[in-house]
Amino acid sequence: MSWVLGIDSSTQSCSALVLDVQQMTIVAESTIVFGEQLPQYNAPHGFIPNGESGEVLADPQMWLDALDLLLADLQQKIDMSKIAAVCGAGQQHGSVYLNSGWFDRVGTLNPGGSLARQLAPCLSRSLSPIWMDHSTTAECQEITAAMGGKAAVCERSGSIAIERFTGPQIRRFYKLQLPVTTPPA
Repeated sequence: MSWVLGIDSSTQSCSALVLDVQQMTIVAESTIVFGEQLPQYNAPHGFIPNGESGEVLADPQMWLDALDLLLADLQQKIDMSKIAAVCGAGQQHGSVYLNSGWFDRVGTLNPGGSLARQLAPCLSRSLSPIWMDHSTTAECQEITAAMGGKAAVCERSGSIAIERFTGPQIRRFYKLQLPVTTPPA
């Protein structure tokens, strides 16, 4: 077998290409455009418009539904058992937050069931920030100050702290979820 499946989940769509690497030919291709084929997520361009405070979010269940649709479309076109390898690429700086239920759930998925329904209980956040999110300026400043400046952050991580990166996102979620305490009277 010489077929490989490449899957790319981008901001606006999830696409697949099946290649015969020996024959150097395209066997099948498919694209699911989030806004067109999954309108129930209210993400006409792959993200929820008009986020507050610079938030740019998407529902990770949309990505799972798109993957289900993509694979079902390919299954109508080709014999999927001929695929020997799968490669995936994901959206730059999009992050999905899972709870500890993930470890048990992923090993017991029903191939005939919806990925979104099966994995929804594993999501610790119902919405995911994507690469366009710029709600974490304060957190980037905090990280930069705590580490001794931009040069120190870059030396340790390979980049300065940038709003769409996962570290500042996690810091912001932590701060937003801190319990409110009342000072003693």
